[in-house]
Amino acid sequence: TITSSSENDDRSGSSLEWNKDGSLRLGVQKGVLHDRRADNCSPVAEEEPPGPAESVLPKAEASVGDGPVPYSQSSSSLIMPRPNSVAATSSTKLEDLSYLDGQRNAPLRTSIRLPWHNTARGRAQEVKARFAPYKPQDILLKPLLFEVPSITTDSVFVGRDWLFHQIEENLRNTELTENRGAVVVGNVGFGKTAIISKLVALSCHGSRMRQIASNSPSSSPKTSDSSQDLPFTPLLSPSSSTSGINAAKSPPGSGSDTPENQRPREDAVKYLASKVVAYHYCQADNTYTCLVPEFVHSIAALLCRSHQLAAYRDLLIREPQLQSMLSLRSCVQDPVAAFKRGVLEPLTSLRDEQKIPEEEYIILIDGLNEAEFHKPDYGDTLSSFITKIISKFPAWLKLIVTVRANFQEIVSKLPFIKLSLDDFPDNKDIHSDLHAYVQHRVHSSQDILSNISLNGKADAALIGKVSSHLVLRSLGSYLYLKLTLDLFQRGHLVIKSASYKVVPVSLSELYLLQCNMKFMTQSAFERALPILNVALASLHPMTDEQIFQAINAGHIQGEQGWEDFQQRMDALSCFLIKRRDKTRMFCHPSFREWLVWRADGENTAFLCEPRNGHAFLAFMFSRQEGKLNRQQTMELGHHILKAHIFKGLSKKTGISSSHLQALWIGYSTEGLSAALASLRNLYTPNVKVSRLLILGGANVNYRTEVLNNAPILCVQSHLGHEEVVTLLLEFGACLDGTSENGMTALCYAAAAGHTKLVCLLARKGARVDHLDKKGQCALVHSALRGHGDILRYLLTCEWSVGPPQPGVLRKSQALQQALTAAASMGHSSVVQCLLGLEKEHEIDINGTDTLWGETVGAK
Repeated sequence: TITSSSENDDRSGSSLEWNKDGSLRLGVQKGVLHDRRADNCSPVAEEEPPGPAESVLPKAEASVGDGPVPYSQSSSSLIMPRPNSVAATSSTKLEDLSYLDGQRNAPLRTSIRLPWHNTARGRAQEVKARFAPYKPQDILLKPLLFEVPSITTDSVFVGRDWLFHQIEENLRNTELTENRGAVVVGNVGFGKTAIISKLVALSCHGSRMRQIASNSPSSSPKTSDSSQDLPFTPLLSPSSSTSGINAAKSPPGSGSDTPENQRPREDAVKYLASKVVAYHYCQADNTYTCLVPEFVHSIAALLCRSHQLAAYRDLLIREPQLQSMLSLRSCVQDPVAAFKRGVLEPLTSLRDEQKIPEEEYIILIDGLNEAEFHKPDYGDTLSSFITKIISKFPAWLKLIVTVRANFQEIVSKLPFIKLSLDDFPDNKDIHSDLHAYVQHRVHSSQDILSNISLNGKADAALIGKVSSHLVLRSLGSYLYLKLTLDLFQRGHLVIKSASYKVVPVSLSELYLLQCNMKFMTQSAFERALPILNVALASLHPMTDEQIFQAINAGHIQGEQGWEDFQQRMDALSCFLIKRRDKTRMFCHPSFREWLVWRADGENTAFLCEPRNGHAFLAFMFSRQEGKLNRQQTMELGHHILKAHIFKGLSKKTGISSSHLQALWIGYSTEGLSAALASLRNLYTPNVKVSRLLILGGANVNYRTEVLNNAPILCVQSHLGHEEVVTLLLEFGACLDGTSENGMTALCYAAAAGHTKLVCLLARKGARVDHLDKKGQCALVHSALRGHGDILRYLLTCEWSVGPPQPGVLRKSQALQQALTAAASMGHSSVVQCLLGLEKEHEIDINGTDTLWGETVGAK
């Protein structure tokens, strides 16, 4: 069963486990389907065999996808953000990864004598063991495995040369203040993902397009011309991609008439692609792709697989501490520090040492708006993370990002040039691209030619008229053109008059037409509705088996048969695309959104109800045998809250819905406290799910695995999460609970400079004169770090009075210690503040403190 896999995952942390001999083994159990990929529960994905530019990974790690995996689900991209999504709390089993992180560099402790002690062969084997050749550590970072259903193996890429040319010109112009990157803005279906995929296909990572592209049954029928300009154009060789590009050494933007500046604009895409060293796709229904820690880890993994940055890979192998800095555990605890110290600083140093060619390099990020649907209560989204860290990027490392037009504000603070795909019909280049796409499709298919003509014959004038009509209706959307032409090619649309009334006028009408053709009756749609609801509610892509299990978990009596389920799933195969890892994703984000929301005045047929899907998924977790691990517990809480099945029952039962939900989760899992204290829920906490866990019985004083096993309150005070601290105090968290080094929540808040939390904790009765194991109180902690405002506030609080007692610090003693501490750290403003209190408090500038036995003068 899946349960047994989950239990093992919770104890040992991963389907990758360590043998006694120090090697890796896969946690495989009988009865579990083995066609699920491990990144359903872990963000690092199984890779296809590496290309020549990539080194071969250890066999055990390369086969990580064979292990048993608990439920993996796909998150819906609803029109409105989901503030209580557990995207920031449960997507990755970080405690699991911490186990691996700790073991990766641990020495193997075995006796060299045991197997051959007192035997004739012992000495020979001992010598052989001693002189075994040393195998250098390999790269343990693994990139996310992206698969984009809207990019298929027969997708056609036409045009956009003007766009690539503008991006190249702007990024190379050193006189521009906005040359740190480019943001491509466009409405839904305008080809942003195709643009990024085109660059990836022509880059050093082009071999990965086998993973990115889907074999979609709804893709455009293949053309007979094998030479078409596809997103999967064969890789440029390193020599051909860089020849003629690096020959000119004049500064970019200098305006010199070099061959490089005279290249035709059609070559711009090849130039940009030759500079691509990493890429990232944000997919709202694949939560891992939307989270900052996974982004940092995956980008680092791709950077070291780029042939241009071979020196970076060598550095990571030579200095394993850099890989530790980039482990998922480190990325969750401090993604900014991980990216700076694990990526930016090493790259800058290698460039300074001339170990990296003096060229510009590019990182691609598609769909920043998709990540906004998983915005955590605390912590960054991908866009805010990039905004925060872009100033640390070296000038030669650029970003090209895409974002939907109605989300432009999330990239407004980035020093990037903006290029719009929405400037239609004013931008003649966009108009030409759309016409070229229609012309290509029409001339490549006799079926389309037959179905757009009244008499079966189509001349140039007729084709031009149809093309102009479709382009005008598209408003700039490639997706509209593609879906409409697909209908013509399959014979579902046939023009019978010159009015073109049969042609849908929008994406919404196209989806309505597709669903009407697929579901001829309301009962046919209702048979498929539970599957759609589950797929919309899920946080991760799910396999057919998992969706089947979720739907049956919602049945009180009887079960749906597998064959019946398969028939229903087959009817949805053009909407829910099966990926290579056997999981399902919606064919396009716009279709997923269309299923849950319509604009005013639009037909509301085929609307789905994600709440029912959340209920199915909650029942699935609840009815799972055995223990739920931390990840599953967080997801259960998320789905219980989203399902809200007890709404309106409080009057009938006399029990509030929140307490009924708490009883539900309390009876479904025993790991409430562990989930509350899970690493991701500490650093990017989900407040609503945390409240549910506490109501269900989670221990608010539970000790964590960070900050010297500090209680949860201490960690949240250290991180400045005011809402979570208030929640913990509301449910009776111990104010003066300490970590193993004796620090309380007040000490942590004072040291970190969180003034509001210091005031809150002090008002609640936290002891200001508490001493940690180093003999330091909160006042001294604030002085050591230069937080004068906190120091002044603490002086207004009540302190112990009377004769000195062991373990009790008087205010005058604390002040003298704070003065020495501030002086020793060079915080002159704090020293001046303290000296200004000399008359009000007992401070002696020449006095000796009772902690270090030093004076300010000695500092």
